Amino acid sequence: MNEIKARILPKLTPLKWLYLASLVYIYCVFISIWFITHQPYLGINLDEIDQKEGLKVSAIYSKHLQQVLSNSDLVVAITAEGYKSPKLSALSIMEEPDNFKTYIQYNQFVNHQKELYDILSQPVVSLILSDDRHVSITPQKTRPISHLPFPFWALLIFSGIGFYIGIWIWVFRRGQIEARLIAIGGLGFMVGACCLAIYSNRELVINPAQYAVISSLNHLGNILFSYSSLILLFYYPSKITNFPFAIIGYLAVIVVWLNETLQWIEIPFHTFYFLPYIASSVLGFVFGYWQWLKHKNNPVAKASIRWFLLTLTLCISCALTLYFIPTLFNESPLLPVWLAQFIILCLYIGLVLGVIRYRLFEIDRWWFNYWTWFFSACIIIVIDLFLIYLFSINPLNSLSVATLITIWCYLPFRHWFWDNSIASNNSRIEEFFPLLTQAHISSPSSLHFEDSWPDILQKIYKPLSIKLVAQPVESVSITDHGLSIILPALNNEQHIIVSGMEKGGRLFSMHDVHFIESALDYAHNCISWKAHREQGANQERERITRDLHDDVGAILLTLIHKAESEENSILAKNALNGVRDTIYSLSENNYTPLTTALVNWREEIKQRTDAAKVHLLWNVGALDNPYYLSPRQRINLDRIIRESITNILKHALPQTINFYIDEAGNKVELIIVDDGNSSDSSTWKANAGLYNLSTRAKEIGATLNWSALESGCTIKGGTKLTITLPKIENKPYALSSNC
Repeated sequence: MNEIKARILPKLTPLKWLYLASLVYIYCVFISIWFITHQPYLGINLDEIDQKEGLKVSAIYSKHLQQVLSNSDLVVAITAEGYKSPKLSALSIMEEPDNFKTYIQYNQFVNHQKELYDILSQPVVSLILSDDRHVSITPQKTRPISHLPFPFWALLIFSGIGFYIGIWIWVFRRGQIEARLIAIGGLGFMVGACCLAIYSNRELVINPAQYAVISSLNHLGNILFSYSSLILLFYYPSKITNFPFAIIGYLAVIVVWLNETLQWIEIPFHTFYFLPYIASSVLGFVFGYWQWLKHKNNPVAKASIRWFLLTLTLCISCALTLYFIPTLFNESPLLPVWLAQFIILCLYIGLVLGVIRYRLFEIDRWWFNYWTWFFSACIIIVIDLFLIYLFSINPLNSLSVATLITIWCYLPFRHWFWDNSIASNNSRIEEFFPLLTQAHISSPSSLHFEDSWPDILQKIYKPLSIKLVAQPVESVSITDHGLSIILPALNNEQHIIVSGMEKGGRLFSMHDVHFIESALDYAHNCISWKAHREQGANQERERITRDLHDDVGAILLTLIHKAESEENSILAKNALNGVRDTIYSLSENNYTPLTTALVNWREEIKQRTDAAKVHLLWNVGALDNPYYLSPRQRINLDRIIRESITNILKHALPQTINFYIDEAGNKVELIIVDDGNSSDSSTWKANAGLYNLSTRAKEIGATLNWSALESGCTIKGGTKLTITLPKIENKPYALSSNC
């Protein structure tokens, strides 16, 4: 066995397996079509009526019969020369004989079918109508494909979908027993559905020998599908015990199948449904609950189990309630057999949704790409067959129409579905590197870039929490069963724990691990590049600082000492202060708390207003958040406020100046109000002073606005200057990311 596995499996790629599966499915479809079309065919459609005996003619496909039969006729029996006349009833056209509870009832149906087949095998048969008329018909040897009913094609399509789901999971996860169980179940579903399509859509009879084989294969396929799903719950998400349940389960498949085929033991409740469906469903819920208790502390496993149980509950409950349970009480099912098969198929469709939502079997979204192409082809085929069947359109024309409908209707829906459910989750990942690059460019130093790393993770993954831990880690890893991911901080002194991706809606996967590893490599390269750049810039700043301090500063200090007048001394001192401010601004790491800057501004403004005999109202309270100013932000605000106070004292001649702060959320406004005699600000002409103020404000992302005071203010008349700072963050690179 190991030699076969080593020789075959590695040589057959997933694509080759899919091709092989397609050939198997196409072969089953052609076999099904051949069997159903090569049966005796009368060319009429018969429906059951409320009476116990007789069948109503509902459609006539032969022009000859249309002359002697009508849709209102009631056929009570059929006969041929030398044969008795068996009565026709609902038993004659029963689509699913497995609905019988006992072998006796089932065998009566088989014997009735054999009797009808012997009659229809004769050259001429006679239909006996309720009005005692006899209508002679020559049965055809074959049935036209165009006369096959819609449920036949629906069952073939359902069988292919179930088969392909199992195969596609298996070809990408061949080493997992769970994937093998899904594939075996899909194969059983296809065999059962194809066989059901043949005998449930017969016109009246089917060859008894062929029916025996087809019915037996239908039972085997259905039992195989049902028990494979049961065994799957024993092994997924993890094996419940070391008991070899797979072997026992498939031995049970053989025993149950042989019991139904050879009719050994009759089950009191329902011979054909109790063991294959009802008992296995109950046992499946037991296994699911067992798995839930075993993995109650594992969120990933609980998510998978919950999805499995939800799918099983909805599908199995609907099938049991609407189809199987009524047969236990000798009632007709509440829906046709092909719809019941579709409900069972939804169990497998639930697996597809589970793959997309919860990464069942560790198959990620790329697996969904295969489905889009498969469904595109299936939709074209379904529409094509529907047009041929319903409107009798030429096959070439119907194929063209089906293709156009798919292009105009399905593909736009597919594109919308992808954008809103799949690509929307990936779009933020695609923004990761642009955000990282922007943070690298806008951060004034490597330290600030390192601090931006948690913010970028917040924007990309939208987690429930991000926690910084003062302990380094070397690699990225998933913890809490996918709820959290641990990754190094950029400073290599801490690590970050990101928990609850997309507000707890998704779990982290190995794809996220590999992606963050790549992002960390990119970020470290950015830090290295920025460090070399900062080193060169610092060296140049230090040189300029030395030149300003040693040359210009020394000359200005000499001028102060040798000034011939007090006015010249003051000018020299102001120039020296300007040089000191410039030297201060060249240092990129001297961040100043906004509260400290306010204290300095108040002291300077107070000295100037006292000298000008102007009353200063300083209405600045405690700030809601700790904000910081970079050297460039600090010096620009210093000069904006200094120049504004100078203009007020020089031109407006106020009696009072009011300085206060308006803080709303992340927005901070510095407001200066005077009661002087300033003219309307809209009439001011742009001069060098106003231009310099606007330039300095623009450099740090601030805005300036002058307005006349409205009536009713505490200070009558004058002008109001509002300095609106850019978006402030409570970090050492506060005011703007591009300052």
